[in-house]
Amino acid sequence: MRAIVVSDVSEYSVENVPDPVPRAGDVVVEVKASGLCGTDVHLVRGELTPLSYPFTPGHEVAGIVADVGGDPTAPREGSRVAVHPFIECGSCATCRAGRPNICAFPTMIGAGGRAGGCSEYIAVPARKVYPLGDLSFAAGVIAEPLACVVHALSRVVAPAERVLVVGGGVSGSLFFDLLTARDAPSVVVVDTAPGKRRAATARGADAVYYSVDEAIEAHGANFDLVVDAVGAPGIFERAVDAVAVGGDILQFGIPGDQVRASFSPGLLYRKEFRVIGCRGLGDDYPAAIDYLREGAVDWASLVEPPVGLDSFGPALEDVETGRVQRSILAP
Repeated sequence: MRAIVVSDVSEYSVENVPDPVPRAGDVVVEVKASGLCGTDVHLVRGELTPLSYPFTPGHEVAGIVADVGGDPTAPREGSRVAVHPFIECGSCATCRAGRPNICAFPTMIGAGGRAGGCSEYIAVPARKVYPLGDLSFAAGVIAEPLACVVHALSRVVAPAERVLVVGGGVSGSLFFDLLTARDAPSVVVVDTAPGKRRAATARGADAVYYSVDEAIEAHGANFDLVVDAVGAPGIFERAVDAVAVGGDILQFGIPGDQVRASFSPGLLYRKEFRVIGCRGLGDDYPAAIDYLREGAVDWASLVEPPVGLDSFGPALEDVETGRVQRSILAP
């Protein structure tokens, strides 16, 4: 079969590789759509370290079950499915505590642990595929980032009437859609990119600004929930300024290891805000697929028409430069 093989930092090619050999409990999925996002850019560019080289990227995957290996409990062959890319060990302390998303010994599909969806077929645990029904494969790709957002919002206990979402990309847009679906009275979006600000306006944001400072000037430091959906330097400090007394800061974007934040602990004392971390996703795929099926998420505005494996390089660069929100490969 054909697959993208990343052999070293920024070195990749389309190669003929052996068909996947399923392990016990695995199914083989014929990949119909594989999303490319910022995480894939960071992995290919060496800014996030894969588990090993060579590797095949692609962790947002949808396709058709091609082989169940004789397992009568597996989804039927021919089923349309989305693939949960995070495989927890099941035995570490956090897994035993029911928090598999922070497993100490995980395997990530598409990050060097197992071959990802930039290939014609992948082998994955049967328990990690979820039926799409009549949803499109492109919608199935969005199930992965949406499940991450579902998990993140599950970490927020206090109700939020005034929300500030920093970042108008795919994640920020999904936050906006879910918060709106949950009847948040006011959602304000910040992004430095004009196209993303226009998209947030079209989505129905109550207000859209270039910077957090502009949002604070207009609304005060009165946001019950501030979502950092970017992870860029400086955002956390501005979130501390923007959050209301007793509010929450949700750290969703992934800052690089070199990013540091500096603020007065006195603000934490006086405002008694909470800082909430959220990593990846747990058992959130069924809820994400339900949201997609209900039409709560405008996923179609976030994806580009699919292209073949031979267009991997340009598709990755489109995401890297911000020309598109999400490229999709159709191997």
